[in-house]
Amino acid sequence: MTAVVSSKYLKKNDLITVGDEIKLIGYDSSVANLKKGMKLTYEMLLDALLLPSGNDAAYTIAVATAKAYKQDDSLKNEECIKIFAELMNQAAKEMGCKGTHFTAPDGFHDDDHYVTASDMLRIATYAANTPIVMNSCKKYEAEWELPDPETKTESDEESEASVIDGTENSEENSDETLPAEDELPKEMIWYNSNQLLDKDGGQYSRYATGMKTGYTDEAGTCVVSSATMSNHTLIAVVMKSPSNYQKYHESNLLFTVGFNLFDLKYKHNDEWVN
Repeated sequence: MTAVVSSKYLKKNDLITVGDEIKLIGYDSSVANLKKGMKLTYEMLLDALLLPSGNDAAYTIAVATAKAYKQDDSLKNEECIKIFAELMNQAAKEMGCKGTHFTAPDGFHDDDHYVTASDMLRIATYAANTPIVMNSCKKYEAEWELPDPETKTESDEESEASVIDGTENSEENSDETLPAEDELPKEMIWYNSNQLLDKDGGQYSRYATGMKTGYTDEAGTCVVSSATMSNHTLIAVVMKSPSNYQKYHESNLLFTVGFNLFDLKYKHNDEWVN
């Protein structure tokens, strides 16, 4: 949902600066190893979000989206997250979701943040028809050379202007200094946590096209998978699976049964599925 909502307001080559919002992630979050001061395009941030499940990327995307939606680069991070959650819930309602509510751009546990399997299927179906989102979902590996850190973005210019006017808010005007330019990485590489896309793994299927893994202690291990054969695309939602292996086993089993309805023989590397 974070990817889908942001794709309505951000463009592929929009340049976004990572800020203090990455401090908002929960303890022991999965991250894409973003650092404050890094500049990435929106396309790069989608890869950082959807391949290694970067919660730091989720917050950076959410803040950038809220500022673009409100056309206000002076918004504080906490305000941006609330605005983004409202956009997520509005989108869920438009998709026909009945048992879903979002409070944050990542999947970190919150008692007021939840989704049903049927609603996740609705969201995934929408995402499957959003090209820029699926372009990231289908990748097993993404390697990027990052833009020159001296390149100015709109948020950089807004920040400079607020300092001149003496109006910069305390949240952004902290004592923390940015890493020196030579300390910021010049390139990033991410690998997809979805083992259905790993050609060297036992769960691989050449028909798999995505989509997203997930895990919290409360939700268990989960995966939303997509696969395409002979112009037929199926989406499988597996939640609270007892093990990482089992969620792919069950996904492959669902695809085997589903494609059989179209007289198609789904093949994969998981020798235990029959």
